[in-house]
Amino acid sequence: MSAFRLPRPLIQLSFAAGAAFFLSGAASGATAQSFSGQIGLASEYVGKGLGKSDDHPAVSGSFEVENGGFYASAFASSADVSSGAHAEVITAVGYRPTFGGMKFDLQVMNRDLPGTRGGVDSHYWEY
Repeated sequence: MSAFRLPRPLIQLSFAAGAAFFLSGAASGATAQSFSGQIGLASEYVGKGLGKSDDHPAVSGSFEVENGGFYASAFASSADVSSGAHAEVITAVGYRPTFGGMKFDLQVMNRDLPGTRGGVDSHYWEY
């Protein structure tokens, strides 16, 4: 009997949703909370200048919740890359402070490429 394991993208989206829930609960009367999201259909998914859907259409979606400069977000898109991945899922948490009139965006991001064949680094963090 094998153990039940949640797919990694589901874990990541759950993490982002939990962070969003935490941020929404942290709201005080002095700060404004915002939520945004989008869904899309593209003729090709392009990321960092590279085609990631093998000249096929791609479906994507994202959401972000922000409160007092802190935010959590999630993005997912269908993909078809040479490593075998069939999707790309990006979750992130961060803080957007302003110092001396300059705006900053400090973020920790997790990128996952579900469906990647063995031996390929398909799950990594960016700071």
